[in-house]
Amino acid sequence: MRASWGRLTAVVVLSSWGCAPARRTDGDDEEEVVEQCATGYDEDGDGLVDCFDPDCAALPGCAPLERCDDGLDDDHDGATDCADPECQGTPACDDATEVRCDDGQDDDGDGTRDCADPDCTGDPACATEGRCGDDADDDLDGDTDCRDADCAQDPACRGPQEVCSNRADDDGDGRADCQDDDCGDDPACAGEREDCWNGWDDDGDGWFDCDDPDCADECFAGWEDCANGWDDDADGLTDCMDGDCAWDPACGGGAELCGNGADDDFDGWMDCQDDDCFSDPSCAAPIELDCADRRDDDADGAADCEDDDCRAACDTPGEDCAVAGDEEGDGAEGCVDPECWLADGCARPDGAPCATDEQCASGTCATEQADGLAGGLCRQSCDTHEDCGAGTMCVQLDDDDARGTCLAGCTPGDCRAGWDCFAFPELGGAAGVCAPACRGDDECAFTGTCNLWSGHCGAAGDGAADGEPCAAEADCESDLGLTEADGWTDGSCISTCNLFGEGACPDGAVCVDVYGVGSEVGWCFPPCRADDDCREGYACAIGALEEDICLPAF
Repeated sequence: MRASWGRLTAVVVLSSWGCAPARRTDGDDEEEVVEQCATGYDEDGDGLVDCFDPDCAALPGCAPLERCDDGLDDDHDGATDCADPECQGTPACDDATEVRCDDGQDDDGDGTRDCADPDCTGDPACATEGRCGDDADDDLDGDTDCRDADCAQDPACRGPQEVCSNRADDDGDGRADCQDDDCGDDPACAGEREDCWNGWDDDGDGWFDCDDPDCADECFAGWEDCANGWDDDADGLTDCMDGDCAWDPACGGGAELCGNGADDDFDGWMDCQDDDCFSDPSCAAPIELDCADRRDDDADGAADCEDDDCRAACDTPGEDCAVAGDEEGDGAEGCVDPECWLADGCARPDGAPCATDEQCASGTCATEQADGLAGGLCRQSCDTHEDCGAGTMCVQLDDDDARGTCLAGCTPGDCRAGWDCFAFPELGGAAGVCAPACRGDDECAFTGTCNLWSGHCGAAGDGAADGEPCAAEADCESDLGLTEADGWTDGSCISTCNLFGEGACPDGAVCVDVYGVGSEVGWCFPPCRADDDCREGYACAIGALEEDICLPAF
């Protein structure tokens, strides 16, 4: 019995040829005899001589000869009949031709095959659509003229040509201007590639950043325009067939979900900024923001002047604070009437000006001299809006405050001297709270000096000015800055300004509206005329905003 399956297999294969190989014995030595293949003798005694013996099948001298007219590869060399070099010059191949013009074979062995062989000229397999505008199926393949793939590049079938600088897809292939391969050599598409985020027209085609068609893939990747007839995000679905358009008004959607961080109805406003969310509980303002908009802004059941938050805005003049009674008939009398809030003997409400703790209902006055707040502030600490009185909301006044401060709500123009209305865009407009923002020394009655960078009363320190680098906001004189984490190279200090012209930026900086909701407050940036006016890592963004300012050069 064999110990190895491999050896057992080998024995079976060898024995399948007939008898086992002959062995010649000489005493104790035994020698295996093999067929010599060209002697005329049967050396191994299997009854088969030379090339008739399978042992000789692999030798070149015993290989079968190619028959040149039977359609078979007789010698198994991969070439059949006249394609086999052995058949060259034989009678069968002297007049051979390419038998089939679509079999991938060189049938006549002349070195060319199928349609490349002159023998196939006129063969239907090699016919092409000769003329692409004659209304005839020249190659008889069932497709006529421009419907035939042979005509794909024929000028008659290419239709309108792409104009490479008009922002239109002239040839209807889904690519406009320099995005179209047809424009590869056009002068309008030569030169520097458009950087899509630097505020420059890098390639000189008249369009910059995301307005340049070159930036379509980078700026709008994954975004489907639901009414332009194109598959913008290349997912195989166009316009309303694309699930991305489910909420688009053009596709019958349009419901804004109020709190998911998305502009669901594609109207340019998101969540609580969208009017559709005005009555949503999650978007209710903490106080009545506008006392004349006929809306219950804080959803407390009282709108405009019916809401206690609007006492000051809706006060009727004529209250005599020294006499009992509601003389002007506005529903508020004595110290409750806004006209009496600063009167002697009346405790001042949260957010009112003050000079001593005793003047405030909260018992705490943050004075101009000690805290830099113009005119002082009756300060009530808070954790939520519910901790604050009518017309005020809980806001963190300083970054290092452990608790918030109740500040008066406002719309632009409502705040007293030395204070500006800082908007909360998420509340749906320019409404916000009155925050310290002196714009001149005359607004600081007790100290006589206004720090224009911080908006607090008092002398300026040695912090970084607008546009100078900062690692943290505390490095800036204003305590405001845009850091590396915000995408600003080496950081950049900013200060605030009044967009209504009541306070210019310090050191010649320009006031820029960064909210775009009619806010009273903007940010100060260094102006520029060219890149050389900006520090390293920044470029002059000309025409990108209402003022030309230095922005990071991405």
